[in-house]
Amino acid sequence: MFMPSEEQEEFQRILQNAIEDLVNARPSEPIKYLAQSLYQSLPVAEQNDQEFPEFAAARNHPYNVRVGDSSSNPNVQYPEGFVPSRRPSVCGESISEEELAWRPPTFDKDLGTLTRLKEMLTKNILFSHLSEENIATVADALELIEIPAGELVIKQHDTGNACYFVEEGSLKCDVEGRGHVCNYAKEDSFGEVALMYGNIRGATISAITDSKLWKLDRMTYKKIVLNFMLPKRSKFVEFLTRVSIFNTLPETIMNELAKHSHHLVYEPGYVIYSASHADRYLYLIEKGVAVIKYKDKDVQRLGPFEFFGDRSIFGEVTEADRAEAETDCCIYRFPEPIIDSILDLIKDELREQSSLKLL
Repeated sequence: MFMPSEEQEEFQRILQNAIEDLVNARPSEPIKYLAQSLYQSLPVAEQNDQEFPEFAAARNHPYNVRVGDSSSNPNVQYPEGFVPSRRPSVCGESISEEELAWRPPTFDKDLGTLTRLKEMLTKNILFSHLSEENIATVADALELIEIPAGELVIKQHDTGNACYFVEEGSLKCDVEGRGHVCNYAKEDSFGEVALMYGNIRGATISAITDSKLWKLDRMTYKKIVLNFMLPKRSKFVEFLTRVSIFNTLPETIMNELAKHSHHLVYEPGYVIYSASHADRYLYLIEKGVAVIKYKDKDVQRLGPFEFFGDRSIFGEVTEADRAEAETDCCIYRFPEPIIDSILDLIKDELREQSSLKLL
């Protein structure tokens, strides 16, 4: 599909945001959730509610992200479905603190191969949010396997337990009732959904030619990601205690919020928020200064422990059209569905404060 470079960049940005939110929210209906997220990324003027009335309804009734089955603390009014305990971040099983002492496997590779694998991982949407250290750990854990021509790699309806990157050869993807869907070649990947959910396989993939694949099992990915999340969670909870609107939350909920946050770094002059984008997030400033602008004029400066983006989440008219990083700016970002469910405890106070702000 041909697409001008600027449109392709915008499309990739929207798609990456949608999939990042999907991975963090883990909704019960991921396809519906992703479809709604992509539709809502359109400018409001382009959202055809007559053609897609179900999405108009979804916009008025935000998707409820369930994070558990019951509440366990009678002294705290948790959001519906909230369980104050560690929730799996991106997959089905839970992992105990003891299991996190486990070390990821490593498979010998030369420096050139490791460098190439790390570059490949940073281009993959499932791994692009990881730090350089995490990427290196995943690259070390990739196992090279050989698949003879004609042999199955994945069988439809089997339980998913790994994802694969093509090192060499050609493979085909077939789906029951549809037949041949696509082929995979060098540096293509498949099976990523299994890492997020442990779903049964939705297709059969077999080798057309003798092939070599890099394999990453789901538990290795899960343990790597959660292991590196522990320092982040402790740092994040400490940060939240210094933000006025969050410091009264129970630590159990702060731990949950850590799992749904994205930690981003913006260089000076970089646009953090633009009214032209339909993406809706709450932004918390950890370090640095952000400038709120209206028609290219500076109207407000925000620093550490301040936040913005809440007015657009509540559908209120903003008195600014973008936010830019004035200095190197470290930001914690929450997608709208998280605000609509997990943050129910502070939503009224958040709405009240948003009425006094520009963005």
